[in-house]
Amino acid sequence: MRKENNFTKNNKKMRSRSGAGKRAWRKVEGVVQGLPKGYAFVVTDGGDFFVPASKLKGAINGDTVLALTDGNEGEVIKILKYNTSPVTGCYIKTLRGGCVVLDDKRYPFNVTITSGNAEIGDKVLVQLSRKERSKGVILKSLGVAGTLSADVAAVVAKLGLDAFGEKTIKEAAEKSKIAVSVCGRTDYREQPCFTIDGNDSKDFDDAVYAERTLNGYKLYVHIADVSEYVTKGSYCDRTAYKRGFSFYYGDNVQPMLPESLSNGACSLNENEDKLTLTAEMEVSGGRVINGSVKKSIIRSVKRMTYEAVSQILDGNDVAGYTQSLTQTLKVLDDLSAELKRERDNDGNIDFDLAEVKFSFDGNKVVDMKKAERTRAHAIIEECMIAANEFVAQMYGDGSCFIFRSHRPPSSEKIERLNDFLLACGLKPLPQQPTSKDVANLLSATSDDKKECVSSITLRSMSKAEYSPTDCEHFGLASKHYCHFTSPIRRYTDLVVHRIIKASLCGEPSDMNLTEVTDICTHCNEREKKIVDAEREINDLYTMDYMYDKVGEIYDGTISGVSEWGVYVKIACGAEGLIKAERIGGKTKFDERSMTMKTHAGTYRIGDKIKVKLTQVSYNGLDFELCR
Repeated sequence: MRKENNFTKNNKKMRSRSGAGKRAWRKVEGVVQGLPKGYAFVVTDGGDFFVPASKLKGAINGDTVLALTDGNEGEVIKILKYNTSPVTGCYIKTLRGGCVVLDDKRYPFNVTITSGNAEIGDKVLVQLSRKERSKGVILKSLGVAGTLSADVAAVVAKLGLDAFGEKTIKEAAEKSKIAVSVCGRTDYREQPCFTIDGNDSKDFDDAVYAERTLNGYKLYVHIADVSEYVTKGSYCDRTAYKRGFSFYYGDNVQPMLPESLSNGACSLNENEDKLTLTAEMEVSGGRVINGSVKKSIIRSVKRMTYEAVSQILDGNDVAGYTQSLTQTLKVLDDLSAELKRERDNDGNIDFDLAEVKFSFDGNKVVDMKKAERTRAHAIIEECMIAANEFVAQMYGDGSCFIFRSHRPPSSEKIERLNDFLLACGLKPLPQQPTSKDVANLLSATSDDKKECVSSITLRSMSKAEYSPTDCEHFGLASKHYCHFTSPIRRYTDLVVHRIIKASLCGEPSDMNLTEVTDICTHCNEREKKIVDAEREINDLYTMDYMYDKVGEIYDGTISGVSEWGVYVKIACGAEGLIKAERIGGKTKFDERSMTMKTHAGTYRIGDKIKVKLTQVSYNGLDFELCR
């Protein structure tokens, strides 16, 4: 969300329609982005424009509207599509009855409750009235407001992840009883393939196996054949489409499919016969040179964990792992290193930004730290990338397909990035950089600046998205790419499987370009919402972990600079703000170089400083400098 005083500042520069000078007004469609004081912006493909509260015509945040604009300001003509997404807030008592103070301040009003039950002080999920937007009904209570469990439940609820419907659950239970038959499939049950996942994982999409050959390697990537159980148009299919993805947060998951499928019939569980699609690839010199995709059946011999595999690759003995399994792991380790080497030669961009892992004791966050990225993770990552590239090359030339595209960054973003790089003493990128240019930049950056430079560079990149058009994947330096390897938790992968299976059977796909385009648009929207929700929940977990640490002093690294102050990240991964007025004296923010100048010196991204935690709130962490 933009800072509010930027709106006010920009609005003062605007002229009304009756003002001096004539401007070209036009009708456009867009989505309202509300602000706490009642005015808003309308976001369109061609840019955003300001709308005063008096000219919103009853439109609220999230509504799709037809508006009249000159490009700078405008007014709503009519609402084309009402935002019907539920909202959350705290239920309070008023003289006239119940009222909900909304969490999302883009809705600049409280909601009068007309029906529904909850206790005073509860966090609640509310459906707004279409006719009177400031009225609504309580759908359900999420717990006591202000508790971590209720706050997290509110984020999940806004994603529309309700419990699976009875018909969906019943259908899933029936489909999970489908007999696992080898008929029409290649039988790999004698092959000692295995899964490698996290300690807490329960849904296993993929199993792998590799062996050495005279020319290199033979790699097998077995992926759960979810399409055998979830048919187009079924209750499970419609539910999976609506959700788009499984949603993982903390040690919880909201699966895309009911557990009888996601953790049961579809999951490649140890010592169980499972239906799969197998990408069988010949690899030489770190390149896939030949291969095929087959309908198959497998029997995973081992449910491995990243932790155990890492121990084995480091030369340690781990109980339950035979010499044969250890040898296969070493083959996969060598293979993944070759695949990675060639991808890096092509220009693969390795941002190497660690995720934060949280540990819990009940509903309390008891630890947070940067997750370790090991050779075990690299094995699975390289095998999945190889399979996704191979499948896109094999089947992406048909009439319809779903690609995972990542377009090159815009020249405007590169220009701003170059200002930052020059301020850091680094060589700027070409105006139209290749993937190799960006990869070389990161590899040439010193370790003390690498995380910050990687983070800022990542923000300058375009967002990867699903597309019916075969575009390059800039970040992976791949000419053709798709998502094939996670059909239990990504709807796009499930659709790709259906397209592949139709081709394998010599039949035309029952998908058309319009359907595929709609699926891409929907899943892109769902992905954005899920990424935002993950970030919001991680902020809540961080707040819970840091709450009792006010007053403690930390070594930190400046991770961002703005007119509002200096952002600092500490070792555990928590990030907070030193407000400009707390830095001391007169401050001057230089947007081009991303620096904050004060009488005491200049603060730059990547600088190491010592900070004291002064406050933890829903607005984030507040630090102050330790001088």
